[in-house]
Amino acid sequence: MAAAYAYLRDVKPYKTSWKVQVRVLHSWKTYSTRFGETFDMVLSDVQVSLNTGVSHHSPVILWPRCNYNVPYIFCYHGTKIHASVKKDLISRFENKVVAGQWKTVENFGLSIATGQFKPTTHRYKMSFITQTIASRMDSFSDDPYLTLSPFVSILSGNLNENNLIDIVGQIVNVGEMETIDVNNRPTKKISFELRDESDDRLPCTLWGTFAEQVSSACEVDAQARVICLVRFAKIKTYNEKRSISNAFNASVVVFNPDYADILEWQNKCNKKVTPINAITNGSVSTAKKPQFWCDGCNHHVTNVLARCTNYMSTLDNSGELKLMLFDSIATEIVGCAANSLIDGPFYEMEDPDNLPDDIKNLVGKTFQFLVSIESENLWNELNIYKVSRVLVNDGVPDDDINDDSNGGDNPPDDSTGYQASLCLTSSQVVSDFTTPSSKRRSADKDSPNDYSSTTKKLCLDHIKVVQIKQEKLTKAEMVNEANKKKS
Repeated sequence: MAAAYAYLRDVKPYKTSWKVQVRVLHSWKTYSTRFGETFDMVLSDVQVSLNTGVSHHSPVILWPRCNYNVPYIFCYHGTKIHASVKKDLISRFENKVVAGQWKTVENFGLSIATGQFKPTTHRYKMSFITQTIASRMDSFSDDPYLTLSPFVSILSGNLNENNLIDIVGQIVNVGEMETIDVNNRPTKKISFELRDESDDRLPCTLWGTFAEQVSSACEVDAQARVICLVRFAKIKTYNEKRSISNAFNASVVVFNPDYADILEWQNKCNKKVTPINAITNGSVSTAKKPQFWCDGCNHHVTNVLARCTNYMSTLDNSGELKLMLFDSIATEIVGCAANSLIDGPFYEMEDPDNLPDDIKNLVGKTFQFLVSIESENLWNELNIYKVSRVLVNDGVPDDDINDDSNGGDNPPDDSTGYQASLCLTSSQVVSDFTTPSSKRRSADKDSPNDYSSTTKKLCLDHIKVVQIKQEKLTKAEMVNEANKKKS
């Protein structure tokens, strides 16, 4: 009698005569001094239940197979496992095991999965042996079997850094492409931020061909947003600050994917909205829950989130400077979110001079900011400068951040022409819904009065953002451009 198929969750190393049905999610080659060249894969199966209800995953309905006397069965997300082929067997399996195909795999070894950068959380690792048979089979499903990790789980350190993860977000704040010598070889490198639907930012650094892919995707259409999926990414912690990077060739980068899980994430808006009673020709809404009008969605919405923009006058031994901090950066020094400052998402500050205590307490403290000098400052003589990063918080030097910006996988921010310790002399907070970074320059240029708007909220029903490539100049270049303008 033929052996029954096993689920990957049930396989154990006490025998090699296992037989499984799996989909090849990804394959790549790896070289190590210990094992030499290997051919690696990530495989996934599906768990089948017969009319037993609906899982939290969307079921895939299939027609009956074998001797099932039922009209259909349900397939749910199953288990992923890392599989490896040693050098002497690569030529036999490399062309047979292709990403995207379903395979029946018989007779394989299992060992404890150890080491760093494990592409799955399975306890065991599969090894193809001489007796292994890999046969083509009909497809069960085209599902990519994503396991997306929330930004908050990564940033808070709740995930095991030995495991590779799937992450998706909108690309913002793209740095310049750099070429760095790695093992005496010039290697491309690019740093940027991924932004999720809650406007949390996750630093990301990609190397080699992945860096070139990001650069190309962002330059094809500067007016389009770019959603980036990084599969099998590694989590890095440098001086207690977390970021993600590609795990050599094990990672996969996909732009604007049409997977169902990601399309659901994309269908959220991040537009400024207006209180409904401000646009109804004097007719005040009597709804219990405040309503807002979203120009992006073109209808009424109630699910909104507060954002604030802080404007500060700062002083050092060389003079005074006006700075603008968007919500995510302002939260670092204020210590609380905009909702806490204005009593929830449905309230606005009536008097900009009557500041919350959390804002007032900033006056007199010393900070070091990374300041961006952008085209509006050069060509439109805008005297308010955007803060890109907080380097020193409340007079306590953070050498970790300074070291991080010039070493490891985190490049220096070339958009900055000047850094200095600044003492805050006055501050103003404006209730506002921050336009995503990729669109801020365009929005600010077209509507400079938006800096003082107090009637804007953020709609969370859909999302439509514009990617603008940030202009980066050195301090010497900025001085030359300013002199040319004067002449």
